[in-house]
Amino acid sequence: MRKILFVYNPVAGKGLILNRIKEYRKVFSDLGDTCVFYETKGKEVDEKALARKLKYGYDQIICAGGDGTLNDVISILLKNKCTIPLSIIPVGSTNDYAHSLGISRDPEEAFRTAVEAKHKTEVDVGRIADRNFMYVAAFGAFTDTTYTTPQEWKRRLGYIAYFLKAVFHLFAIRAEKLQIRIEKSDYEGKFIDGIISNAKFVGGFRVLNDNASMNDGLLEVLLIRNPKTIFGLFPIASAILARRINPRYMISFQTPSIEIEDLRGKGVDWNTDGEFGGKYVKTSIRIEEHRLTIIT
Repeated sequence: MRKILFVYNPVAGKGLILNRIKEYRKVFSDLGDTCVFYETKGKEVDEKALARKLKYGYDQIICAGGDGTLNDVISILLKNKCTIPLSIIPVGSTNDYAHSLGISRDPEEAFRTAVEAKHKTEVDVGRIADRNFMYVAAFGAFTDTTYTTPQEWKRRLGYIAYFLKAVFHLFAIRAEKLQIRIEKSDYEGKFIDGIISNAKFVGGFRVLNDNASMNDGLLEVLLIRNPKTIFGLFPIASAILARRINPRYMISFQTPSIEIEDLRGKGVDWNTDGEFGGKYVKTSIRIEEHRLTIIT
């Protein structure tokens, strides 16, 4: 008999999970499992309440919601150094994290995977300054468009949707003058975008490196240099649409850690997992290996 904590966002997926709680209760009861259901109520309340619940010795945690809900739950697990296996039922708009792990985006199939709990995968997490992130830390021109582009645009148009959205902000693009240091190389110059990820999908689309993994101890880094004119954005867009690197404008590599310094001293705004992740003049980003156990 298992003791399970089921955390769910009642509004995710237009209330899809809320409508099935009664059904889920019966499934666990028939199996002889004890399942405690916790409905999220807000970030601060959840952090305190869930941290207390973790002390009761659960065998498994199930999180049903989008990437935002999952981020909150994982942050609490990390802060409390909790290694309880986590199952994911994705019901958000993009569900990058679950998609990267190969978890079905069909909530019913994902629920069956959680109930069966046959396979466990240890995954890495990223860390920027003093905070962890699940799958991506990013700055620059297209970072915001990744999360604000309408989902219908993404579904119909793919990557080009981002650039259509970004067109409205072309004249507001700011190049950051950066010094970037990794173990064996340094890069210096003006960059309009940077994506540092530990995932196969970011913003609903596959990263450029087909060999990206979530448990290899490496971050995937993509840096985009500042083109001299707006017309330079077109070869950048073309390269991303074709899922290839244009070496004139793009730098791509894997690394366990990276240090980024704003040479102007004003600080760079970072986005972590779709939310504001802080402003830093100088920061280090690294991978922390095998911090989570995910049921896949």
